[in-house]
Amino acid sequence: MQDQLDQLLLARRGLARAAASLGQQQTELPHAQEPLSRALAELKTQLRALDKQIRSLTAQPELRVASRLARVPGIGPVTAAALASRLTDGRFSHPDKLVAYIGLDVGV
Repeated sequence: MQDQLDQLLLARRGLARAAASLGQQQTELPHAQEPLSRALAELKTQLRALDKQIRSLTAQPELRVASRLARVPGIGPVTAAALASRLTDGRFSHPDKLVAYIGLDVGV
């Protein structure tokens, strides 16, 4: 389940980057507006499908901590899922290492 969530999150990140790139190209390439719009709409459909799969996985007992994390102001369901994934895999020997890994360590 851990690997599945990690793979879905990686796929989502790739699709989100592609969608952002296409969105920028839409403004820069007005003559290519139509095909870019269709491609962007399809990417958004795929992002919604991935989000649904991620929500389904994080509802499992092993990853239920994600729903609790998502209630924290400023943490959305995708960030909560990624954080839950890292918390449940036990790769961090100290809380400071996890904080630094997710980029919340203001001292770094």
